[in-house]
Amino acid sequence: MEVFKVSEKESNLDFYKRLLKEEDIPEGLAKSLKWTISLLETFPISCENIYCGISVPPGWRDIVWDAIQKIEDIALRDDIKPRVAQIKEKFGGLRLYVDNTNKEIEDLIDAVESKSYYVCEKCNEAGLVRRDLGWHQTLCETHYQNKKNYINARNYSKKNK
Repeated sequence: MEVFKVSEKESNLDFYKRLLKEEDIPEGLAKSLKWTISLLETFPISCENIYCGISVPPGWRDIVWDAIQKIEDIALRDDIKPRVAQIKEKFGGLRLYVDNTNKEIEDLIDAVESKSYYVCEKCNEAGLVRRDLGWHQTLCETHYQNKKNYINARNYSKKNK
């Protein structure tokens, strides 16, 4: 599908804005795109050229926002140009890949990634890494039970066809 291709002359920000204008975009995706656009517009130093993508679950958006704000503050203070390469979930934890950092930024990233293992990726409440759902996810008790119930219902439905 052509809409999902970034042209050589198109910035990440323009790409996300173009996606947001598409018809029939699901509500969850629209919210995610709006948050991503806001992140890119608010933090131009570190988020100018994210070349591997941004995928941040709703429950971790505050954590990421605060981290990028601190990275920007450090960049301005120390006259460096860190560059966020990618933000994503991996093995139930948040990953921030940032180039051109210093020790303070690296320590900040380590702390943020560690914190994510105790914050529900769905709602920002206290959570734990759950390893029995088919993949690792950090979820609060409510979202964990909801996911287990969904999986059990799906498996029951498949078994009884």
